[in-house]
Amino acid sequence: MRWWKHGHRRAAVGATRVLTVLSLTNSFDRLARFYRADRSSLGHNHSPHYERHLGPRRFERILLLEIGVGGHRNRYAGGNSLHVWRDYLPRATIVGLDRFAKELPFLGRRVHVVQGDQSSPDDLALVIERFGPPDVVIDDGSHRGADVIASFTYLFDRMRAGGMYAIEDLGCSFQSGYGGSENPGPATALGLLDGLVRSLQRSSTRSEAVGAVHVYEDIAFIEKLGP
Repeated sequence: MRWWKHGHRRAAVGATRVLTVLSLTNSFDRLARFYRADRSSLGHNHSPHYERHLGPRRFERILLLEIGVGGHRNRYAGGNSLHVWRDYLPRATIVGLDRFAKELPFLGRRVHVVQGDQSSPDDLALVIERFGPPDVVIDDGSHRGADVIASFTYLFDRMRAGGMYAIEDLGCSFQSGYGGSENPGPATALGLLDGLVRSLQRSSTRSEAVGAVHVYEDIAFIEKLGP
């Protein structure tokens, strides 16, 4: 029995070293292309931005919450990006939140998939109660303005200091099917970002939590001030 325990420990240490080597030798884009995540250079090309904003933290013990697992109503589909986060952040705990129930094998012990509505404070509260405050939030959920704003409003204040909040598919703010229009108003993702940028420039209304807002084509990153 002792031999088995020692052998098990050696195997676990070996597996950790292999993951570390793989993480060091694989860029975010290489992993995204391998797992066919639409963030890669073959899709939306968000890879350079994730490298810039998450690269410095890739070996920290952080909690990443991704809203939207993919695969729509198919219980066994989706999770491509969860594989990317798992391999790119080898010491992180990964939580995927989706409105539909999912059964996704082969993700490993550090990855958890839970069912919930991104616009429901009760559902988001349960996630934080179970896993703790997130360091990173990726909103790749419904892309509807009301949902994006609801998630940000609840989660950003409850993130850890120094955290990063990403909102993807900003172009949906121009589409009526997602609650947008040709002139996106305050009830859209772009409206949310506009308000954050304006508050940073007005000392009388400046948010003490928001440190910076980085906006790129189709994606934005909001930094939370550190301790």
